[in-house]
Amino acid sequence: MQLGSSPTIPFSIRTMTATLSLQIKCDVTAEYRPKVLVVRHERSGTHFVMNSLALNLDYVSSPWINLDLELGINYHSSVAFESLVNRLSGKWIANLLKSHHEFGFYADWLSKFRNEFKVIYMVRDALPVLRSYHRFLQKTDWFEGPKIPDPSEFIRATPVGAMTRFQYQHAESITHRWCNHVQSWIQGGPKLGDGTFLPVYYDDLNEDFEKTMQKIANFLGLPMSRKPVRPDRNDKVVHPSPEPLEPMEGFTLTASDLVFVENATGSTYEMISRLNY
Repeated sequence: MQLGSSPTIPFSIRTMTATLSLQIKCDVTAEYRPKVLVVRHERSGTHFVMNSLALNLDYVSSPWINLDLELGINYHSSVAFESLVNRLSGKWIANLLKSHHEFGFYADWLSKFRNEFKVIYMVRDALPVLRSYHRFLQKTDWFEGPKIPDPSEFIRATPVGAMTRFQYQHAESITHRWCNHVQSWIQGGPKLGDGTFLPVYYDDLNEDFEKTMQKIANFLGLPMSRKPVRPDRNDKVVHPSPEPLEPMEGFTLTASDLVFVENATGSTYEMISRLNY
């Protein structure tokens, strides 16, 4: 891929109360390269797939375009989204877009720009997500979500704090929040049209890397000219504080906890099992 300079793309975003003038520095290529939005629930291996795309298909995983607080967007407004996307329209942007939002935030504008965007949705099992998320939240120096040491209480806790910015609907518990997120994209993503949405199971990428990367390359319409190279899964992963995270220990669930998770996630796993990709 021939990357040119990294132009700064100015644009205005209409928020609830004002119009913000922002700039995003992007790598633009003259070659065909669909813009890619990588979405998933927090702690589901986003940077694993982003690093894989960068290393094997010449996308840019750092800097990525982070659809979060720093853009100042009212994410409940499709008008605000479109003001951003319109500025990127017609350009082959190599920088990956990253989001944690449920599908409802994107339904309106993605359907309008589906000829330019491809969506990769990372699906990871609930238990490792809950384990990693529990550890992450204990270390944040802001109120991202419940800082509850007891795993039994944590999986049943009501989502509160900054984590709720990614929710399009109320969630009974943090476990049900995972269900809502996965179900929203598995049900909504295919509505974007053929060839626009690809769910990728974390375990497939981790355990059958070459085959999964070839599937992703075919989805993007890009050649895989060499044997896929596996990146460091932890490279560029977002950490909650400057201090390194401790090993994943101390997240032990009882038999009744596992029954709770199974009951909460059962219908979601049934939906995942019906995926044909």
